[in-house]
Amino acid sequence: MTEAVYFDGLSSRAHAVSLSVDDGHLRIRGDITRDEPLSGLRWGERLGSAPRRVELGDGAYCELGDHAAFERLQAEAGLTTSWV
Repeated sequence: MTEAVYFDGLSSRAHAVSLSVDDGHLRIRGDITRDEPLSGLRWGERLGSAPRRVELGDGAYCELGDHAAFERLQAEAGLTTSWV
């Protein structure tokens, strides 16, 4: 499980969650419970030390300040990080 902060895309309220990848879905557990297909997610690029985002199709997103944890989550999802 990877610790993250969930935002619904409508308010600034932060929700503590844990993320994992299982059976082609991103599992979000904590204050919010959601299962999202990996095919509908956008994985944010690294921009210096800024938190990285996993964006869901409805405008909600999860932020991760730990870049190594973000990259492990991407690897679990079968994605690779591009250096371009």
